[in-house]
Amino acid sequence: MNVKVKNISKSFRRKKVLDNINFEINSGNTFLYAGPNGAGKSTTINIALGFIKPDTGYVHFNGKLMSDNLRKKTGVALEFETGFSNLTVYQNFIFLLKVYKLPTANIQKIIDKYKIDYMMNYKYGKLSK
Repeated sequence: MNVKVKNISKSFRRKKVLDNINFEINSGNTFLYAGPNGAGKSTTINIALGFIKPDTGYVHFNGKLMSDNLRKKTGVALEFETGFSNLTVYQNFIFLLKVYKLPTANIQKIIDKYKIDYMMNYKYGKLSK
C-alpha cells in the first residue's frame, strides 16, 4: 500500500492545527509519526481516513482518494493502549523485546533510527495515543 499526504492544512475555529503537511509511505517501509500532544497527529490520521476533511490538500491510498469503499479495506486502531502506562517508554521497549524474545541490544538502533531518545524517560501513559 502506498499512502501519499500532499499539502494538508486544517484549522478549527481559526486555529491552524496542520500547516502544509507532506509525506509518503510506501509498502514495506516503517513510518513513525510522532510529536507532542496537540501537534496534529490524530487530526492527520482522521483526515487520511476520511473522517474529517482538510481545508487544503489531499490524501491518496494507492493513487485513490479515501472513500467509504476504500475505508472498509483499511485497518487502524486509534487510541488503543498498547503498553504499560506506569512504565517509561524505555521500560516498555525492554519488556516487549523480551516478550518477543528479541535482543535488547536492538533498542538503541530503534531509538537512533527514529530519533526518539528525548522521550525514553516519559511515562508511556502520558504519551498521545
